[in-house]
Amino acid sequence: STRVYQGTARADLRAMVDRLHTLMIGVEPDRTFVIDIDPVIGLERGVARGGAEDRFESLGLEFQQRLAQGFRALAAEYPDRVRLIDGSGPPQEVAARVRSAL
Repeated sequence: STRVYQGTARADLRAMVDRLHTLMIGVEPDRTFVIDIDPVIGLERGVARGGAEDRFESLGLEFQQRLAQGFRALAAEYPDRVRLIDGSGPPQEVAARVRSAL
């Protein structure tokens, strides 16, 4: 998520984020699941959830659209590792999709 949140959605810093990741972490996860949902719906859910952690929701729909685009691009870049999971429907259906992708 750092590659998308800090490297793509907020600024064009992807190359720098990748270099820092290599220097500081040096490993990639075996599998990454991205719950893919329409940015409008995701923003509505985040706002409805409320709470103190709303800083990403407060950045608006355009930011949410950049996030979605960034995560989809990450899945295309790492097709062997990153799986897009359809996030529509009830939580139990989404969970079943994740289990199926395992």
